[in-house]
Amino acid sequence: MKAQIKNIKVMMKFTLAVGVLATSLSAHADGAGWVANMTKGSLATQQPGEPDAKELIDSAYTTATLLTRALEQSTSIPLGQRIIFFRKSISAIIEKSGQNPTEEPVRLTLQRAQEVIDPALQIASEDPQQNQDSIAQWGANFYKNSFELAVAFVNNPSVIVTKDNESKVVNYYKRTSIAQFGYYFSTLLWRDQSNLTSDSSKAYILVKMLGYLGQDFNNDLRRNQGPFKETMADIYQIQANDVNYSNIIHSFSLEERPNAKDVTGLRVKVYKVWSAVPAKLGAVGLPTDNPSR
Repeated sequence: MKAQIKNIKVMMKFTLAVGVLATSLSAHADGAGWVANMTKGSLATQQPGEPDAKELIDSAYTTATLLTRALEQSTSIPLGQRIIFFRKSISAIIEKSGQNPTEEPVRLTLQRAQEVIDPALQIASEDPQQNQDSIAQWGANFYKNSFELAVAFVNNPSVIVTKDNESKVVNYYKRTSIAQFGYYFSTLLWRDQSNLTSDSSKAYILVKMLGYLGQDFNNDLRRNQGPFKETMADIYQIQANDVNYSNIIHSFSLEERPNAKDVTGLRVKVYKVWSAVPAKLGAVGLPTDNPSR
């Protein structure tokens, strides 16, 4: 009998202890006190009076590191969210790069990637030739390829700034060229547009590709040299006088899909200009090996 009473007393104490613990946990859960205690000291949730770590953290990573980390992280992100991830990464990287003159090609690559991809995706999504899964895959791959090209340009003085910053690059004259950068970026566009089945998206990218290439040659310090002037003249003739080009621009202005024959015709002419660029660069002593390869 005494043993039974003793066991009852032990059970009562245990039940009481469990009740107190449950009440305590409930109170903490209601007030989220245990969460605050668990995260106390976190650099992400610093309290007033603590040394501010944000400025140090924001300056910890170089542009090259941010680009590389974005590429690594993107592989574990679902396809449907990857494009959004790359967009957000571009904003952070451009802000980090700031006005660093040797990272101008990095910023141009990322800015242009964003300029190209949003309209291209919208056009493709409205084109019955293209299915939604392949559009998302193309967009993610295009961003990935753009980031890889940007990595190759980080702190690379072989491609730098424009005629407006001539005083900053005079010592680099023999080895610098914005036109060289233009060739590398146009190569990315040429390669990636071929993976689209939408003629409308291809047409849009071809027009952008031609515009970027002409802009880069016109901004280059060597713009008055014969080979560069020839490229600029070839681009101008297409933009000002070519029937296929003007038909495509007119179709887009009416929110209509371009004619397939016009897209094919423009593609042949853009290819002719683009494929001749390495020889033009070589004629003035510039290399044409793609840095992302």
